[in-house]
Amino acid sequence: MSNSTPKDDVLLDIKGLKIQGFSDERWHDIVKGVDLKLCRGQIMGLIGESGAGKSTALAAIVGALDPFFRQHGKIFLDGQDITDLPIHERHVGILLQDDLLFPHMSVAANLAFAMPNIGQSKGERRQLIEQTLEEVDMPLHADADPATLSGGERARVALV
Repeated sequence: MSNSTPKDDVLLDIKGLKIQGFSDERWHDIVKGVDLKLCRGQIMGLIGESGAGKSTALAAIVGALDPFFRQHGKIFLDGQDITDLPIHERHVGILLQDDLLFPHMSVAANLAFAMPNIGQSKGERRQLIEQTLEEVDMPLHADADPATLSGGERARVALV
């Protein structure tokens, strides 16, 4: 039996990811040459001590790396090189420990803000939001203030 992975099963392929930050008048390695393949259906954890570069590596994958950093290597998603694509063209999301919901907006408004505008009417968008909330067991929360939600509910809204 072969240990190789069929090429079309690889969802995320990172080749030689190196990220550097500038301090003390020189560049320092923060992430040092990461190579990994994540296949469809796999779950992978990123574990390390505080300051090890976990969040920095994830920011590079989603395209949100601060310009303060210098990135090398390649990031492929479903076979497409996304290394230089802007964040909105990558179609990659990240759910951080902090849910990052807009506190001045309702649950529905937070979801509407994240939805792509593909020509739906206001009513169609609202129906899709309500359907989505039903799918995550939060059917009565569309007009709720995010501050009134439990931690788990906030995480579900941030995820969808």
